[in-house]
Amino acid sequence: MYTVLEGIDAGELTLIYCRWQNYRGRRDGGEKGEPMLGIVYWIGSTIGTLPGASIYRDAVHAAKDVIDKYVVFNLHFANDEDMFKLVKKTGQMTAGMKEISACHGQFSETPRG
Repeated sequence: MYTVLEGIDAGELTLIYCRWQNYRGRRDGGEKGEPMLGIVYWIGSTIGTLPGASIYRDAVHAAKDVIDKYVVFNLHFANDEDMFKLVKKTGQMTAGMKEISACHGQFSETPRG
């Protein structure tokens, strides 16, 4: 994953989606929602063109006939007073993430309705 983060920093992956969502997970039976920031990058510098940089694709889990096009990050936050904290000494804010998940994607769908 470090290679992907380096690619983002170098501009070789392009941000295409970033959205706050109310995530209802399995841990709490789906009853209580929690904030989740979903972030998706296109593998490549031009959205919609076939990705050229194979170093950012998943070489272990991907099927041979499928090309990874996206890198997806989900940042999960606790829905409590620790979500954002002000560090009084420096005046900076910190984010209380409790989990980060990442995966590759090959397809996207547009919701109907």
